[in-house]
Parts: sequence; structure tokens; C-alpha cells
Amino acid sequence: MGVGERTKREKQGGEKMRKVALLLAIPIIAVILSSCTFVTTRVKDSYIQKEYIDKVKVPEKYKVGTKEIKFYVDKVVDSRKTKHVWRKGWYGIPIGAPVKVNNLTETVKTITERALTATGWGVILNKENVVNPDYYINIEINQLCGKNGLLSGIIESDVLVTVKNGSSITVLRKKVEGKEYVFDIDPTMSFRMVAGQAARTLYKSLLKFFSSPEFVNAIKEDYYNTHSVKQERAE
Repeated sequence: MGVGERTKREKQGGEKMRKVALLLAIPIIAVILSSCTFVTTRVKDSYIQKEYIDKVKVPEKYKVGTKEIKFYVDKVVDSRKTKHVWRKGWYGIPIGAPVKVNNLTETVKTITERALTATGWGVILNKENVVNPDYYINIEINQLCGKNGLLSGIIESDVLVTVKNGSSITVLRKKVEGKEYVFDIDPTMSFRMVAGQAARTLYKSLLKFFSSPEFVNAIKEDYYNTHSVKQERAE
């Protein structure tokens, strides 16, 4: 074996070792960054409402509800496996702080109330000392997160909406999903915007659902049938 051939093989062996070392280093770096570097960013509901929900323009075609029909958002349950509204980085390596809404269930309750009002339905904010609502809405949160890179990503929401009338009969039970592709950057690297974008995605999906023929027809049919029966009994 010549000197030149031996040198060539040594170089090839060195390159292979460097590649193996790099592959081994990536998961180690990921563990270090995910466990030690970042502190959870907590986001207030007031920020979400002002910076994101307030800025959503509701199309006229969504305003199809009837104000005389009153709803009350009764229960909101957080069934997510992870309680963070995560912003994921490259190859599982986080590039910013994990994001958590201070009181997510209250935020989702407010968003649901606002979506009902924006689509033309009546909403009771506090059922104490008032006439009983016509319908009770329960929300189960299954997904509310951002799967993002540094500049862009996907925001997803997934909730189960259950509507019951005053007789506790389930009128409608529907899985409501939302998805948006976003291009955004947070120069502070706190990624509060992920919580705002996730809330906005949920809000838009609820606007669409509460104005859908499926929802409108189910509620109005049940409401007017119930009231006609009550009127007949009164007569």
C-alpha cells in the first residue's frame, strides 16, 4: 500500500468519525436545551383578548344568530396531554420558551362567549339572579398549540363542544377544529404570540361553527319546538 493511498483512507476514516460524532451530539444538545435553557413564558388573558381577539373582523355572513335565544358557557375542561402552548423548534430542539396561558379555561370560556355574541346569539355571562339560559355549552379542550420554527409554523386548535337545553338534553355534540399557517417572529424570544395565535385560531373556528347551518338549524328547531310545547300546555 502506497503512502498516498494510506493517507486517503485515513482522511475518509476521519470524515466518518466526524459525522458519527455530529449525529451523537444532536440529541445531547437537544436534551440540554430543552431541560436547562428556557423558562416557561406565562401569558395573561388580557393580552390575548386585546392583541389578538379584538383584532379579528367578523364577516357579516356569520351574524345569523337570534339574540332572544340565550346561551351560558357552563364548563370548560382542559384535557390536553401537555399544558403548554408549545412552540417547537428544529428537529425537536426548542428555540424559545415554552408558553403557558395563566388560566386557559377562563380564556377559552371568554372566547366562546365572544364568538356566540359576535355571531348574533344571546349570551348570559352570569346565570345568578337572572332567567335561566335556554342552552348550556360545555367545552373540552383537546388541542391548542403552535408547532413552529423560528419564522413560521402551524397553529392548531381542537375542542369538543356539547350543547344541552334547559332539560339537560344534548342538542348537539361536535368536534370543532381549527388550523392556521402563520409567518411571524417574536423579537423578545418569549413567544407570547403563540398563545395569542392559538386563541385566535380557536376563536375563528368557533365563529364558523356557531354560524354554520348545522348549529343554527339544530338550535332553532329545538328552541321553537320546546317553546311551542310550552305554549300549548299553557293554553
